[in-house]
Amino acid sequence: MESSPASTGPASRRGLLRWAAGQEPALLALAVFALVLWPLNLLNDGDTWWHLSAGDWILAHRAVPHVDPFSYTFAGQPWVAHEWLSEVLLSLGFAAAGWPGVMLLTAAAFGLATWLLAREAGRSLSGLPLALTLLAGLALFAPHLLARPHILVLPVMVVWFGGLLAARRERRRPAWGLLAAMVLWANMHGSFLAGIAVIAPFALEAVLEDRRALGGWLLFAAAAVAAALCTPFGLDGLLQPIRLLAMHNVQGIGEWSPLRFDAVQPLHVVVLAFAVFWLLRRPRIGWIRWLLLLGLLALSIRTERHEMLLGLLGILLLAEPIAAALGRTGRMPAGGTAWVLLPVALLATLRLLLPIAAPVTGRDPAAAIAAVPPALRTQHVLNAYEFGGYLIRAGIAPYIDSRAELYGDAFLDRYNTLLAGRPADVAAVLADNDVGWTMLTPGTPLAAAMAAMPGWHRLYADAVAVIDVRGAAPD
Repeated sequence: MESSPASTGPASRRGLLRWAAGQEPALLALAVFALVLWPLNLLNDGDTWWHLSAGDWILAHRAVPHVDPFSYTFAGQPWVAHEWLSEVLLSLGFAAAGWPGVMLLTAAAFGLATWLLAREAGRSLSGLPLALTLLAGLALFAPHLLARPHILVLPVMVVWFGGLLAARRERRRPAWGLLAAMVLWANMHGSFLAGIAVIAPFALEAVLEDRRALGGWLLFAAAAVAAALCTPFGLDGLLQPIRLLAMHNVQGIGEWSPLRFDAVQPLHVVVLAFAVFWLLRRPRIGWIRWLLLLGLLALSIRTERHEMLLGLLGILLLAEPIAAALGRTGRMPAGGTAWVLLPVALLATLRLLLPIAAPVTGRDPAAAIAAVPPALRTQHVLNAYEFGGYLIRAGIAPYIDSRAELYGDAFLDRYNTLLAGRPADVAAVLADNDVGWTMLTPGTPLAAAMAAMPGWHRLYADAVAVIDVRGAAPD
């Protein structure tokens, strides 16, 4: 006897919902992957351009640069290209599909990190609690979601921190295989130092529980440092992030600046939401993990980019306490959130079927660079800091770019003095560097000083950049 549609329909729907409930990490990751592409400004940063050029250089020379191949002010000077592996990946993505390839690579890395986080947090949480915990942590990445190495390395970071937490959960030292993640991390992004540093609180937690654990954790920490040395730069690569953090000019760089309080930021909302949850549910968190989270919060307030680390570790550290505080391990009935996840997955699939184009960011000085005659491109340029990456990508050697660790404090001090636009300072830099043209941000004191500089004329101006050239204006 055949079943009627009325009898099979509800059963089929329940089966679909049960299946969807078991695929929460994958569905959440798919949703995040698509949302990153639709339509956030992944290319809204000039650093992406020079990272691509660095990757191109590495692939063309089949080697990693040890001296600066791009600027004219520091040409041939030692440079630790510590993100070389990420740069190769970006270059390959661009070679495969242009800017859409770069965007897809970035979105895939963020989506994979989301899947790994959801799987780890899903040991304790599911359904709406899992989705909200992920949303809170990932919201801290929103201001930093760019096609750059710090996003590409996220899956490696999740594997590393997840491995440390697994070791604590299972009352053992971390697995030796985890060191492979540190090798990758050290060759992709300078934040690997945080991965080494976070060993300490977990080791302390283990030792306070059982003193016999000290030897295993110390041995693993030493092995992690050795793994971080496995880069083309050895000790210089290990010391690179330390030297960068020691620079007094770092906090003048956008992503390294203190957290703003003149407008609502994602971190404000997340901290407030967790404070309310804590007051209502009082999740139990060990004092060492409290100190770790509060330390990361303090770092995030002092330097914005650390909020990404807080978001990632916050998800991993708080999933179990949140689940316990909810009194039901955070789990929802099968299919409880599938009604939300399935439509999101369908929207994500639709996004992937649509063309992916590089967004117009409003910060790209492409039109200004296109206006520079070929003969002028070979002359020295005095450029704004934020234009350095675009110039490198165009094959023009810049005066300065965002590789602060290459230029050092002394050079950056002089550049910051130059920004005030005092005629004597500007004239000295123009003469010392044999500058033939400038590309500056309109409306700044330096741009105004160049507009009034004797013996110079304006070649080009738009809302993004102004170009002045040495010599009299053509008739």
